[in-house]
Order: sequence, then C-alpha cells, then structure tokens
Amino acid sequence: MKIYYNNAMSKKMTANVWVNDKQYSLATNDHLELNVKRGDKVQYKVGKFSAKRSIDFQSTGASFSIEPDKKLQGIYIAIMLAVLLLLWYMKSENSPLVYIILIVAIAGYEAVNYFRGYMARPMH
Repeated sequence: MKIYYNNAMSKKMTANVWVNDKQYSLATNDHLELNVKRGDKVQYKVGKFSAKRSIDFQSTGASFSIEPDKKLQGIYIAIMLAVLLLLWYMKSENSPLVYIILIVAIAGYEAVNYFRGYMARPMH
C-alpha cells in the first residue's frame, strides 16, 4: 500500500500513519510504502488537533492520498462571506452580536475540521 501526503497550505504540518499501532510520520509531499495484509488496521492523523481516522482498503496494493478537504474549506469561505455581507448590511461593527456570530463561525469550523479536515482519497 502506498500513502501520499500532500498539504500545500502548511509545509510544517506532518501526517502520522499507524499500521497495527506502529507509527510512521510523513512530511508534506512525501510518501510511504507499507506492507499490509488483509485485516490490518491502518489509521492516519494530520497535525495535533485532528481525530484519528481509519483507511478502509480492499486491495493491499492500493494507493491513497491524504489531503485537505477542499469542499469543507469552500463551505467555510462561503459562510464567512455571508457573515461579512450580514455585517455590512447591519452597519454595526461594535455590536456584541457581531462578535458572537464570528466566534460561533470559527468554533464551528474548527469542530468540523477536527473530524473532517483531511481525507484519504484513493488514487486510481
């Protein structure tokens, strides 16, 4: 099994891969070749603040790429633009409601990013 790690947004962030509780570390634009068998447990985690996720594979010769979830980032940018339009419409920069909306938007993004921030996509 080959696992590639591509993260153009953060060159310093590493990905950790576990195969049956043995840990491997990947830097950006690096790859790892693993000798796995059916029934092995393969998991990955990117950075310190993300959940450990499993890679379900059907073939021991499969290739995966660990990369940021672009759909999640696009949704976050759209929500932040909507918040900015709302702020412009309200014309009130010092309202406590503005700060609450911004804090909830950022906290919501970080919570979703913890579970879905990075995806292991199969490479064909």
